[in-house]
Amino acid sequence: MDHTRPSSLYHPSRILAFHARLIVLWWDARLMGLAYPAGMSFVRKPRPYSSGLPSAPLSAPRAPRVPKEKAPRPARPRGPRSSWAGAVTALAGLGALLVLVVGLSGLWNAVARDWQFRSAAAGVLDVVR
Repeated sequence: MDHTRPSSLYHPSRILAFHARLIVLWWDARLMGLAYPAGMSFVRKPRPYSSGLPSAPLSAPRAPRVPKEKAPRPARPRGPRSSWAGAVTALAGLGALLVLVVGLSGLWNAVARDWQFRSAAAGVLDVVR
C-alpha cells in the first residue's frame, strides 16, 4: 500500500455510496412494513407494549368529565433568575469594556506618537535653520 497518498476509505464517493445503501435498506424495509431493516441492527428495535394478558373487551364510553373548579393559586414571589444569564451578561459587558479600553489606548498611543514626531521634526528644523 502506498502510504504517501491519502486513503480512499473516506473518499466522498465511498461515503455517499454507503449512505445511499442505508437509505435504500431503510426504504425497502418501510415498503415491506418492517420498522427497521435487518441491515441496521445497531438501531434499537421497538418493544411490543403487550403485557401478555388478554386484552379487555371494549367497554361503553364514559360520561364526559366535569372539570373541577380550581382555587386560584397564590402569586409566588419571583426568585432570582438563573445565575448563568447574569454571568453571561457580565462577561459580555466586561468584553465590551475591554474592547473600548484597548481601542482608546491605541488611539492615545497614535496621538502621542504623532505629537512626538511633530515635536522632533520641529527640533530638527530649528537645528537646520
